[in-house]
Amino acid sequence: RDVEQAARAVATARHLFRELGDSEKEILLASVQHSVYFLRGEGDQALSSALENLRVAEGRGCKREVASVLHELVHVHLSRGEAREARRVANEARAVYQDLRHWSCEVAVLSSIACTHFMERRPDEALKSASDMLAIYRRE
Repeated sequence: RDVEQAARAVATARHLFRELGDSEKEILLASVQHSVYFLRGEGDQALSSALENLRVAEGRGCKREVASVLHELVHVHLSRGEAREARRVANEARAVYQDLRHWSCEVAVLSSIACTHFMERRPDEALKSASDMLAIYRRE
């Protein structure tokens, strides 16, 4: 019951911010909406919501928001067992974070990339991602 109330509240608030043209808050609420979909076991809805959120972020032209939404999309794909797609999106997010010189987020994305390799039973590639993470920490 609480999850249902949360779903309705988030959907209503997101709709209001969309009508007001406040895409920054709409994007923020979208991440909450993904969590609600996960709690309800609705992976298709989570994916649809994340893709719509990406479109909004790209429309705003804010690289930080795009990278953040891409990273959320990585987690949606991971939760659906879609390792290859998660890695493709994670590499997109990583490139944006590198552009932004946002090293801690790049490390977080590399962790997700390592997870995709483990999912596909590719430990050497996972270790390469971990090595890249360590190199960033040492550099910074």
